Amino acid sequence: MPEAKPPYRAEHVGSLPRPDRLMEARAQQSAGTLSKADLTRIEDECIRNAVAMQERVGIGAITDGEYRKRGWREFLYDKCDGFGPETVERAFPIRLYDGTTAPPIREPKVTAKLKRREPLSADDFSALKKMTTRPIRYRPCFRASRTASRGL
Repeated sequence: MPEAKPPYRAEHVGSLPRPDRLMEARAQQSAGTLSKADLTRIEDECIRNAVAMQERVGIGAITDGEYRKRGWREFLYDKCDGFGPETVERAFPIRLYDGTTAPPIREPKVTAKLKRREPLSADDFSALKKMTTRPIRYRPCFRASRTASRGL
């Protein structure tokens, strides 16, 4: 029997749920008990699994699930100079799926002109490209709040 195709097209953009193994590895690396190289190895394994799942279900453009990012905004703090030790409270509320509002998060304050220390997403893109022969979708997350925009 021929394989039936659904009457709709599905694409994935953005984060996939991070596996527990990856979250545990991030916590260990943050605590200083796991090397950056070991974290990268675990990220690679988790991304390979995410790529295989997307290929298996027929997603047309493959993503890395944003597994190399701590979160949707932290990668900017991790890869750029210009953030100081002082923090500011997020200027906008984030509404959760149940209608409640997430607690305010303090974010690093821009204290100097932002300057990249390393590529924001080129390395992640290149790594993903090696893991699949399918087209890839890489969406660098970039958030420039009113505070940050003064330093851009």
